[in-house]
Amino acid sequence: MSLPGLLVVVMTIFLAGSSDGFVMTKWMNNNPSACKIGYSSKHVSFSASVVESSSGPDQDLLPPSTMRVKEIQAELQTRQVSYDDCFDKESLVKRLQDAREGTTTATTTTTIPTTDTDDTDEIIPEVLDLGETPQEYAARTNQPPSDGSTIENDFDVAGNLEELRSMTIRQLREECGKRKMRWAHFVEKEDIVQALLEARSSTVRYSVAGHVQPGIVAELTDEQLTQELSAPSEAPLLLDIYATWCGPCQMMAPALKDAAFELGTRVRVAKLDSDQYPAMAQQLRAGGLPTVLLLNGPDEELERIEGAMMKEQILNFVAPYIDYRLH
Repeated sequence: MSLPGLLVVVMTIFLAGSSDGFVMTKWMNNNPSACKIGYSSKHVSFSASVVESSSGPDQDLLPPSTMRVKEIQAELQTRQVSYDDCFDKESLVKRLQDAREGTTTATTTTTIPTTDTDDTDEIIPEVLDLGETPQEYAARTNQPPSDGSTIENDFDVAGNLEELRSMTIRQLREECGKRKMRWAHFVEKEDIVQALLEARSSTVRYSVAGHVQPGIVAELTDEQLTQELSAPSEAPLLLDIYATWCGPCQMMAPALKDAAFELGTRVRVAKLDSDQYPAMAQQLRAGGLPTVLLLNGPDEELERIEGAMMKEQILNFVAPYIDYRLH
């Protein structure tokens, strides 16, 4: 009788007593799923199939924390568990652990293939959007332009490329998020680097350092703000100096967002947290919060105002300095 695997005990009991009576053991009563029973009136024969105690089919699986990202994804797909909202290995590991324990709901997921790269450089895909495939996107963006046809002559290609390649995957994703770029299309780290390089270069005439996108309120650091003000631009910089605890600042935030969308390429719109960068706020002589400045270049302040404004007030505030009129 082997120890591992299936232990089959076949017992034949001959009862000499009355017609249908027989006694079953307590074990058999407590484990009905582990045995098959057949009996006749005077001769009872039954077979008990006893399965060795185990933790189930998952007992031979590797711990999720030791698996590669693609292996975790493959097992989740097999289990029909979605990982569309998992953006790093840690969240994937947790999702697989929950799936093995049966605490997740089985849902389908759509993914894109990944190449064999180290987990540290691996992009975890979301649901693939309609439009170009990752391969088409990579083919279009895998080489930085060298003839100046799509990147302005004053854009530092080498410097930006070096900076982007030195960033972590998480930092690259964060910049994509700030630029409203979906990173689900990108297969490898270099793909996202090239896409961000192209995005920065496309706004070189609008944004001096490439940190501000048309129609979007950019959250800048003191260093990024210094870069944006290092030279004049065709689009002046509307800067909101605020604090997270400031009620009027929070009240103005949606209006600033709406104004940025309407102004588009005519004005760069950005925010600076006065608590995180107090030296810069002091340098710009921010008094009451919010302080809103209209700047162009390192030493040119066009206008300033203290206090919250609504969308129309913001548009009127910048109108004298741009080709813009309220509808």
